[in-house]
Amino acid sequence: MRRRLCCTFLLFAGACGNEDAGEAQAAPTTVPDDGDVAAAFEEVGETGVRELKDGLIVETTTAGKGRPAAVGDALTIHYKGVVQESGEVFDSTYGSGIPHTFTLGEKSVLPAFELGLLGARAGADVKMQVPPSLGYGSEGMGRVPPDAALEFEIHVVKVD
Repeated sequence: MRRRLCCTFLLFAGACGNEDAGEAQAAPTTVPDDGDVAAAFEEVGETGVRELKDGLIVETTTAGKGRPAAVGDALTIHYKGVVQESGEVFDSTYGSGIPHTFTLGEKSVLPAFELGLLGARAGADVKMQVPPSLGYGSEGMGRVPPDAALEFEIHVVKVD
C-alpha cells in the first residue's frame, strides 16, 4: 500500500561500495514493475515523498527535467550512502567528483536504486531510506553491517 509520509529525513546518501572507488556494488535484485513506479509518481507528482514496495521510502526534492528514466536507460548519478544507525558514510562519489553510471534493469546496483530511480529525470535530487532487504541484506558489505538500514542522497546527472 502506498501512503504519503510526513517525516523529516536525516542526511541521505546514494549507492554503495567503497567510498574511495565511488563504484556501486552489485546486489541481488528484481526489476520493479514500471506500473508500480509510474503510479507512485502520479500519486505525489514530480516531487514529494512516497513509500514503494518493501518499505523503500523515496523523497524527490528536486524534480529535474527531461524524460523519466525507464528500464534500459543509463543513469549517471552522484551519491552518498550512510548507515542509518551509526550515521557513518560508507560510500560517496562526491569526494572524487566522478559520478557513477549504470543501466536500469541490469541488476548492477542495489535493488533500492533499481526501484527508487525509475522515473527520475536529469537534475533530480532524491533521498532514500532503504530497508536491509533492498540494500545489502543479512550479509552486509564492507563497512555496511548485516541487516543495516541505509540512507542515500542522490543527484541524477544524466538519463540516456
